[in-house]
Amino acid sequence: MFKVVKITVRQGQTIESALRVLKRKLMREKVIEGHKEHLHYEKPSDKLRKARFQRYIRAKRAQHYIDSH
Repeated sequence: MFKVVKITVRQGQTIESALRVLKRKLMREKVIEGHKEHLHYEKPSDKLRKARFQRYIRAKRAQHYIDSH
C-alpha cells in the first residue's frame, strides 16, 4: 500500500538539494498524486467528466501541434 522512497544525503550535499531529489523521486513514483486523489471523495461521474475533459485537451494540443508543423 505504501511506497518507501529513500534518498541518501552525501557529505557536502545541501539539505535543499536533497529535498529536490526527494521531491523528484516522489513525483516519479506518483506518491504525491496518489495522496492528492484520496484527500477528497470524488464521485465516479465527476471522475469520468474530468477524464473526458483531459482527453479533449490532449487531442486539441495534438491537433495544434500537427497544424503548426
